[in-house]
Amino acid sequence: MPMQSVISKREVPKDLQGIEGIRSGFVIPDVQQTRLVIAGQPGAGKSTFLNSNPQLISLDPERGGDTVADPKALRFTPPDNTAPAELDRAYIAFVDKLIERRRRGATDIQMICIDTIDEMISLFQKALCLRENTDDVGDIGGGHGKGYFIVRDAIFGMLDRAYRAGFGWAIIAHTAVKTVTVGKEERQVSGLAMSSSYMRSVFQKCEHMMFVEHGIQVVTGSSEVKIVNGKRIEKPGKTTTVPVRKLKTRPGGLWQGGDTNDVKVRIPLPSELILPPLRGWDLFVEVYNEASRALIDRTK
Repeated sequence: MPMQSVISKREVPKDLQGIEGIRSGFVIPDVQQTRLVIAGQPGAGKSTFLNSNPQLISLDPERGGDTVADPKALRFTPPDNTAPAELDRAYIAFVDKLIERRRRGATDIQMICIDTIDEMISLFQKALCLRENTDDVGDIGGGHGKGYFIVRDAIFGMLDRAYRAGFGWAIIAHTAVKTVTVGKEERQVSGLAMSSSYMRSVFQKCEHMMFVEHGIQVVTGSSEVKIVNGKRIEKPGKTTTVPVRKLKTRPGGLWQGGDTNDVKVRIPLPSELILPPLRGWDLFVEVYNEASRALIDRTK
């Protein structure tokens, strides 16, 4: 589905229409050109979901994609003989090769995934510390946390270059239970397993924030009809519970309004989907395209 612009009455002036990059209105990207964050506990099925996308390539420092149940995606991990101090540069160089390949006309790879962002951050920090001969990334560049900014800019700069070249991207993130203070009370909440600085960047740069969770679905079987003494008696089907994987969708920072829900237009994705054991990406594409059509119809 090509990019479409809706919810706008503004016409692009004729003398500007031939300039590449100018546009008007709300732009609906193809599902493969979206920017996604997929979060969840280890083993929830995050990698399985994204690796069922046959047009995705995964930067896979954990090699988690090697054991997924539906491995349609490609995966890249630098060779084992890569020096630890050069691992970050190896990933950056590989993405740059993908960008150059796309500029030459290749379209078989549409989305780049980081699996997982918390492991990639750790890898980039370690490589930077080794080159700077220090044990603390926060001491780099004169201190004051400058090393963290260097790592953040390196990772998201890599993703931004890929996005400008036409790729979508997805970030897989682990969640962890954290203790926060609300008023005078301490509460335990589930959050991304990374520092608040990185967490803000992850959220602010994505269009969709999604969570894969284990859950229970109530299933009611078919009713049973019997004829007793000439009377039709219908017996309700049995109700059982089955374990499922749920995909919960929320607007990311790019599409979330500040204080109200009507500040920004966004694709009306359902808040929750039940993922099938296989081909989870196919279901998401179907739902995404249906929601895009609904948005266009709503604004005609």
